[in-house]
Amino acid sequence: MIADYIGASNTFDGETIISFEVDDADEIKELVGQEVVVEVKPLKGKRSLNANAYLWKLCSELAKVLGTTKEKVYIRALEDYGVMHYIEVIEDAASEIEGLYRHCVVEDTYTAMKGQDKVTMKALRCYIGSSHYDSREMAYLLDGVVNDCKELDIPVWPQYEIDKLVARWG
Repeated sequence: MIADYIGASNTFDGETIISFEVDDADEIKELVGQEVVVEVKPLKGKRSLNANAYLWKLCSELAKVLGTTKEKVYIRALEDYGVMHYIEVIEDAASEIEGLYRHCVVEDTYTAMKGQDKVTMKALRCYIGSSHYDSREMAYLLDGVVNDCKELDIPVWPQYEIDKLVARWG
């Protein structure tokens, strides 16, 4: 789990309480009251994840304000600012194609001729997940979500910090 370190404080009986801020604590709620192993280290590794992690953080903040889930906000962001492929496919193959993308929307269903036979076709809008974006695509997606946040008075990082994240993406 990736978290922002908030600080540490001492209780009257000498115990130390360490605080972290996370986007979603649902995955650890069941651990309350249990003894756990905690490893804390600076975030390193794949630097390209930073822009995507910030995108998800913003989606989480938008979700809180809009009263929805960060997943729904993310999907809406893909639809509004993401990379989309328009694909027409025989209905029987549609689910296979949908499995290759992060999100698909059936735009239309129609009948077409394949030789002498009629076949049912689906027209799909298929969206690639942001982890597969290049730096230009990620910049556009992130800028769109940042602007959505600004419209709702949700604090965002300064533009130079966002530019650094996107520059590292490529």
